[in-house]
Amino acid sequence: ITEQFEKFGASIIRVVPKGLRGPPTETAILTKKDVETVKKVKGLDYVAELLLQNEKVEYNNKENLVLIQSLPPELAKEAFRDLNLEIGEGRNLEKGDSDVAVVGATIGEDMFGKEIRVKNSIKIVEKKFRIIGTLKEAGTLGTDQIIFIPIETAREIFDKPESISIIAAKVQEGLDVRTVSDKVEDELKRARDDENFEVTTPEQ
Repeated sequence: ITEQFEKFGASIIRVVPKGLRGPPTETAILTKKDVETVKKVKGLDYVAELLLQNEKVEYNNKENLVLIQSLPPELAKEAFRDLNLEIGEGRNLEKGDSDVAVVGATIGEDMFGKEIRVKNSIKIVEKKFRIIGTLKEAGTLGTDQIIFIPIETAREIFDKPESISIIAAKVQEGLDVRTVSDKVEDELKRARDDENFEVTTPEQ
């Protein structure tokens, strides 16, 4: 069981807006200021801001709504490793990347009736993205039918210059995840002066 959980990032803390199921309120969104607050907490290897959005994707003359996940490209290598995502063909996102994407293993066949390969192009919100990498099949829809793009490009095409869906923070090896998680929660409460967020650990 521990091994299974480790595959999903057993040392990764996630910060999300409170009550994700309801309509988001202005105070219940995460911003870049929250990211800076989390970065100040001791005991973290890295802090990644993620922006998730269901958007229209075009490929093979077909359109589909797909979950687009964006993150800072310079953190993609570490984040993918910690989430047990492996590149099958091509390469991962890297610093300086903009209009490129990494796609899940089965998204092409499952959603567009044709495999998406490295060097193919897809359109997201009318913008063309070149495929630089494909993931190895993981056997879960959440991974096999997802598209990863650089976060600054996502901010531009989704018109979300400040919003953040999730802050993911990796706890340094040897430290207690719960203790560091509590510190993150305390710092955010102090900086935001509200409790419109939730900090979750894999243990929970």
